[in-house]
Amino acid sequence: KAVKKGIELDADAYHVHDIELLPIAAILGELTGSATIYDAHENYQTVLASRDWVPELIRPLLIRIIPTIEALFANLMDGVISATEWVDEELMNAGVTDTTVLHNFPETNRLGHADDPIEMEQEYTLVYVGGLSEARGIRQMLRLVNELVDQSVDIGLQLVGEYGREVDRKWAEEFIDTHDLNSRINH
Repeated sequence: KAVKKGIELDADAYHVHDIELLPIAAILGELTGSATIYDAHENYQTVLASRDWVPELIRPLLIRIIPTIEALFANLMDGVISATEWVDEELMNAGVTDTTVLHNFPETNRLGHADDPIEMEQEYTLVYVGGLSEARGIRQMLRLVNELVDQSVDIGLQLVGEYGREVDRKWAEEFIDTHDLNSRINH
């Protein structure tokens, strides 16, 4: 269906963001002669490791082969854009031969000022913005805060986002309680 719709659109370029659309973009590029662009935002090994819909039996296999498959199809594209240096490095390590880093961070000068700013009591504050999930790094952030507190750093963490999965919320709450971080985490 996607290939048929792409042909009907008769686009000059097909720009895809998701790994599962890479084969479709490759087919469209071949059939239409149009430019194809892969816009990579994530490390799919990490993402797949935490997806409930991926059967646990095949997860280890997918985690090993996904970078190779992604590189194979990405190398068929006319252009590969990486949203961060970290994603770019992962793609290059997997065998993608030509990439361009193009940050898609928000322009903070366009953001309004909060009427009620959040006050944190700690000397330093980290801010986590986005989906609160293992795949997006919430566990690493909480472990980092705990490690810094253990090193006597006066640190706090402001969470801006929602938990997508109940298992992530429960893990975070348990971790925060177990390590007595409640006064340092604002959500």
